[in-house]
Amino acid sequence: MIRLAYIGVFLLAGLLAYGAFALVRGSGGNTVQIAQQPLPKATPAVAPAPVEPEIEKLFFLRDIDLDLGEITVILNRAGPDASTLIIRDQDVLRAAQDAAFVNTMATTISDVEPFVMSVNGGGSNSEKIAQVFRDDVLIATLNCASDICDGDQNDRDVNYANLIDASVPFQILSDHFDTYEDYISTIEAIIRDPNYMLLDRRPNEGFPQDRQIPTLTIELPNVIIAADELFDQTAYETLLRDTLTPLLAEDAAIGYVLVEDQSFAVLGDKDDNQPALLNGQPVPFPSAKFYTVRVQITGLTSVPPATYDALTERTAQRWDVDDAFETFVTSTLNTTCVDCYFLKVQGGFIDHARALGWQGESYSLDYYDLREAP
Repeated sequence: MIRLAYIGVFLLAGLLAYGAFALVRGSGGNTVQIAQQPLPKATPAVAPAPVEPEIEKLFFLRDIDLDLGEITVILNRAGPDASTLIIRDQDVLRAAQDAAFVNTMATTISDVEPFVMSVNGGGSNSEKIAQVFRDDVLIATLNCASDICDGDQNDRDVNYANLIDASVPFQILSDHFDTYEDYISTIEAIIRDPNYMLLDRRPNEGFPQDRQIPTLTIELPNVIIAADELFDQTAYETLLRDTLTPLLAEDAAIGYVLVEDQSFAVLGDKDDNQPALLNGQPVPFPSAKFYTVRVQITGLTSVPPATYDALTERTAQRWDVDDAFETFVTSTLNTTCVDCYFLKVQGGFIDHARALGWQGESYSLDYYDLREAP
């Protein structure tokens, strides 16, 4: 009895297991499809917005005292096509004191002086952003050596406030003067007239220029001495100074006297102005030695023709070479055409005093014409 009960329980368990399997597999080969639910989509992480770094502003007009003199500002490469702009309106400058700035975080710029930026290692690449003048005298410069100075600045790096709109028209004048009086009087006129200014055209040093001394260089007749004579150059230079001084104007003086030994001359052929050759070599004239003489006179650039005549008469010191020359030509070249030849002297043969060169006064001045265009 117990055995039969056990078998019954076993059969009942088998039927239940088969039923469960049939539910899963189905009957007649039909598969039951079980739908799978999609997983929920992950929400992407939102990247934090980049933090705009705080800029350090250098207000380059803030420390300028606008109540002392007239202030003029030059903005370099700030106008159309990177042109220069000049601002003179004091009200506009006053309004820009707390508005016009540069961003010192844009470069390695460090604030060295109240309104001057300097860049370590800037060197020759340094460029001026702005220059500030008081009564036409430079009092401050804003410069850098960075891309923000190349004319492509944006409002974050350089903010000109309303300065650009207040710029005035100008033209650059370049004058040249032959006298010191005209040069100085023009500078004085620029200082008096507000329509003209030097600004950044003023030279950094040597302004105004020192008075230049005009000079005149004169060639005097050659000194010719016999080959066997001695010539005291120093004594002759002293003689020239004593002789020339009375012939010059009161404001003129002798700068230098230069006497140069040219030794022997050679025979020259008048047909081509070249040395005559004997056996393929120049022919020296051994009977005389030649000296060239030059004198610099300061304080003038010309003298009257009569002065040259007087200089010729009083300074000519010559040994007569004519007879010796004729004898030498006929005997050496075996010719009777003495006039076909001449004595060719190194440094030139001079028989009459003449001007060799001169240097007059010369002064240049660049400045701004700031008058309104007609």
